[in-house]
Amino acid sequence: MWTRAQLKLSNLSFQPFLLRPFSQDVAKQWLVEKTPRGFDGPVFTEEEFNLVWNMIGGHQGSIYALHERLLSGSHLEQVLQDYQSQHNGKVSWLVTAEVEHTKARENFLLRLFRNCFSLPLKNVDEDPVAKYFVENNILFVVADTVSPQNLSYQHAIRHYVTTYLQSSFYPYSDLKAAVSASGNSGLDPSKLQDYLLPEEFKQHFEMDYDSFSKLPLPQKIALLKKVGL
Repeated sequence: MWTRAQLKLSNLSFQPFLLRPFSQDVAKQWLVEKTPRGFDGPVFTEEEFNLVWNMIGGHQGSIYALHERLLSGSHLEQVLQDYQSQHNGKVSWLVTAEVEHTKARENFLLRLFRNCFSLPLKNVDEDPVAKYFVENNILFVVADTVSPQNLSYQHAIRHYVTTYLQSSFYPYSDLKAAVSASGNSGLDPSKLQDYLLPEEFKQHFEMDYDSFSKLPLPQKIALLKKVGL
């Protein structure tokens, strides 16, 4: 508690000490295509790499922990089963989290997901859902932005949004096909941007979902026309 109070009062930024996740291409290059010093071959086959990436992604801390377990003699299959079990536990926790209002929890996690797990929030104490998740070490705050503590929580939130909230998201190419289908896709043609995968939304609109939502209507229309949705 004392440490938390000191960190809250501190003016120092921890931003320089954050470890950035590896991109999939970089991780694959080092773990599949190259042979590290002291190894007889690559760390993973491409199939093993895909299993690992789908479970923990490029989070450096998680990759290091996985590496330590493999060095201790654990089999990759068992390690990934353990990760899956932990993942299921995190999803269950999100479903039963004792926040004040279920709808508030659903809206907050959907908003967090739409914004690529990086949500600007100037005062966490004013948002009871955000405060609850921060106090329970699900999210952390850096520079007035809340994010999941690690990639496993990102996976859990993604699973919660797409499965429990039954929200559907699609690649840009699929939505372009929906535009060509002239309303036969089953998607609301006036809100196609709402179905776009968050990471692709940021790529094509060059801003996050929240920033787009706050734009005046004429600017939204112009951007949608530019993007082709």
